[in-house]
Amino acid sequence: MPVKTIDINTNLGTLGNIQDDGKLGFSREINPLNLQMSVLNSNLVIGRALAADPEQELYPTVESYRGLFEVVPGEQSTTLSLTTTAPNPELAQKRLEGLINAYQQRLDELRRQDMQVREQYAQAELNGALISLEKSQQALESFRKSTGIVDVGEQQQGLLAAINDLRAERIRTLAQSRAQETQVAAISNNLGMGPQQAIQALRLAEDDEYQAFRGKLAEVQTELADVRGNYTDAHPRVQRVLARRDQLQVQCSSA
Repeated sequence: MPVKTIDINTNLGTLGNIQDDGKLGFSREINPLNLQMSVLNSNLVIGRALAADPEQELYPTVESYRGLFEVVPGEQSTTLSLTTTAPNPELAQKRLEGLINAYQQRLDELRRQDMQVREQYAQAELNGALISLEKSQQALESFRKSTGIVDVGEQQQGLLAAINDLRAERIRTLAQSRAQETQVAAISNNLGMGPQQAIQALRLAEDDEYQAFRGKLAEVQTELADVRGNYTDAHPRVQRVLARRDQLQVQCSSA
């Protein structure tokens, strides 16, 4: 049987890029081709391909069926070479298609799991910020009662503004997550990928620098709620906190 070659052009998030121009754009620590080989050779993918094979009764175990395939990364290239053995070319073609379909299905599952983790993280982050805001509100109320120097109307206005900022941040985070999923689908459609060219964008990690910015931004949002409870937005202290918040938002957007 001739060697079956799959051209790859995909984005693996912080793991790097695989381009179809012969240049590898991934990090030195992790080779995305090896990552894809691990998924392709996994028991789950091989088992699903075996279940769809016309001669599945000849292979009682996943390991015995795995021996029919050979997956080799191209040397200094962005391709994986996939070969198989069969009594005739038609069956060999079906086996290749079955393995590729199972592989694409697994990539789709991993992508959906990644999106769910991102949304759960955003929700947990928002919940933590709201808890911090509630504690700040309670402290401000105690301070107001003990000193009588804080105007109730001004305090409420500051707290409402902080809550609106937190809600807007949550919406922005979820929108970014949805946009990434839409972008993955658009890449697949634009490249016209079929079963034999099934490589989906796989994002399995989050940028540490971006996470650091997000943590600092949550702290600044809480601090802003605190100072707004005591001062108007024209006060120099509030202006300094607002400037820090705007700077962090710009850094988060460009991270």
